[in-house]
Amino acid sequence: MFDRLINFMPVGIIVFDSLLNVININIQAKEALFLKERTINNINDIDFFKEELEKIIKTIKRDSFYNGTISKNTEGDNYYFDISGYKVKMNGKQFFIVKLRDVSENIRLNNLIIHDEKLSSLSSVGAGMAHELNNPIAGVLQSVQNVKNRLDPYNEKNSEVANDLGIDLKKLEKYLEKRGISEFLNNIEKAGGKAADIVEYLKEFAIEESDEFSEFKLSELIERSINILKTDYRLKKDYKSNEFEIIVKGENDLFINCIPVQLELAIYNVMKNSVQFYDKTAEKKPEIVIETSVREKELTIKIKDNGPGIDENVKKKVFNPFFTTRANFKGVGLTSSYFVVTEKHNGNIKINSDIGKGTEIIITIPI
Repeated sequence: MFDRLINFMPVGIIVFDSLLNVININIQAKEALFLKERTINNINDIDFFKEELEKIIKTIKRDSFYNGTISKNTEGDNYYFDISGYKVKMNGKQFFIVKLRDVSENIRLNNLIIHDEKLSSLSSVGAGMAHELNNPIAGVLQSVQNVKNRLDPYNEKNSEVANDLGIDLKKLEKYLEKRGISEFLNNIEKAGGKAADIVEYLKEFAIEESDEFSEFKLSELIERSINILKTDYRLKKDYKSNEFEIIVKGENDLFINCIPVQLELAIYNVMKNSVQFYDKTAEKKPEIVIETSVREKELTIKIKDNGPGIDENVKKKVFNPFFTTRANFKGVGLTSSYFVVTEKHNGNIKINSDIGKGTEIIITIPI
């Protein structure tokens, strides 16, 4: 009767005796702890959650009850359980009752919402930073241009002032060239121009929060994705992304109807994943190939690396929210790409990979 009763309850229930033998375990608990097809006699049979249950029962022995949320990582997936427990005495014997509920989906959804809010806040901060950076960069570029203009020996005003002071501007020009000062000024101007381009992109990224489609040149979109990758400081510092050869080929000299910033970030996230998971001990030069093609009003973007590849079990989960095989990784990059392609562009994204043969992500969207 008790067995039938607990199987109708909406939460998982496990009843232990004082020797940690399992007296009862309902279907909900078996499903939550991946034990559905197994016979459970004692705590050792609950290998997925044994260590956590031992700590919970130890707390119940000491405090008479337990209440909390526990996370468990297995094969790259994080699972979360709300758990409560208490001890009871029946017929002079002591028992421990543990109730658990799998709240993984709720917590993943909440984390996704928090992540989205952080990105939204970052967008606002980015807009403000871009505005503040724009003025000093413009000042530097204008000042460099003024210096170069004031040193021009063929400028009439410069010649007048130089003659008054007894200065030969042509000799000064040769001096500046021989001492590398002209090159310094050119480098400052070049670096300032690059910084201005980054700020301009940051402004575009920050203000473009709408889901409106627009016509955008595919080659430029891919180039911008590559530029994001190349200017990502952490990728350069931690993964030497600047050593990757990125090859672009195929049909990309066309305009497509898309949400530009979102699609270029989707491509960037795929490349970022290739960079982060490349085998640093490999002797071959790291490479990413982006190949595009159009057929029957459908654009295909293939992004292939020559990295270590992934196994079948991981392949099934790569687009799951917060799935990762590395500690300290968020596991949101490929999920974000999946959402942008499938939900925002009504397209499809899939993965081909074999261990030792690299990984290929294939994006298809209607155009």
